[in-house]
Amino acid sequence: GAYVLELYWVDNYRHDRLNQLA
Repeated sequence: GAYVLELYWVDNYRHDRLNQLA
């Protein structure tokens, strides 16, 4: 559970950073 949630958070965080740089 927690492991999957962490991957989900990291994936969203990465996309948010890319959106900010765009």
